[in-house]
Amino acid sequence: MSVCIDIALVKTLTAQPDSLAAAADSPGFRLYWRKAGLDPNEALTELATPEVKARLLALKEEVQGRSVLGALGRISGASIEQQVARHIPAGGVVDSCVEFVPGGRLPLVAEGNTVAVNLFALELQGNKLYIGDFPLLSILANRVHCLASEKLVPGLDTANVSPLTVFLVRMLRESCATLFFTVPVSGSIYNLWQQAEKRRDEDVELLCKYIQGGKRAADLQELEQHFSLGVNAALVARYPLGTWMCQVIEGAFGRSYLVNLLPQAHNFLTAFEEARIKFGLPDKFSMVSV
Repeated sequence: MSVCIDIALVKTLTAQPDSLAAAADSPGFRLYWRKAGLDPNEALTELATPEVKARLLALKEEVQGRSVLGALGRISGASIEQQVARHIPAGGVVDSCVEFVPGGRLPLVAEGNTVAVNLFALELQGNKLYIGDFPLLSILANRVHCLASEKLVPGLDTANVSPLTVFLVRMLRESCATLFFTVPVSGSIYNLWQQAEKRRDEDVELLCKYIQGGKRAADLQELEQHFSLGVNAALVARYPLGTWMCQVIEGAFGRSYLVNLLPQAHNFLTAFEEARIKFGLPDKFSMVSV
């Protein structure tokens, strides 16, 4: 497993902000703008403004001896690789590349083996880079972990797989990554999690209705609407309920057990039920059919 941190485009654009055309050759740039719903060539045209030029130049400006460009140069792909490798079972490792690109509304996107980070979403706090409430290094570990764990459960995009099955696998994968790297500890996302904790009983009851057949999900979006905080709201901490379930499993059986559950995602609910019983949590949290 390897994690490549590619800042070549950043160096080019901060040295020559009029050379945006160089971004056209960047896989990360193309991925980012495709995910944003805009043709990459159209994006180049929209980015060719004095405001964007000024923002690119600002990336290398030093404040108290520190700059965003300098902080990017200190990111260690090997460190991220080591963190992720400890939390992925055998056979789940992938080679990934992290690119930093001039972007728009989305803070980052990830697909295949590529994570594309919006340069303009980065904020330098002391010696560390952040996106919103989360340190950039933690976010990158989370996203690389999700890319790796996605390889462990293939075939979820076929027509005969139910939205509920796809959702539960996604919730397990992303909740594990949140638990391992990006549990909110402060800020607006932490407040959203506090609110979610207060409605946990209601969320469990609703999820049980989907699981036990009393309520049928029309599509994946319906389930995401009920149980996810949304991509823009939480980025790498979307599933408070799923992360709590993973915490219960880890508390009962250990982190290695939870890691090895990733390729056995169909056992997620059974593992939670066994952990619930071990902890003596009340039956109202049971999600398996009697």
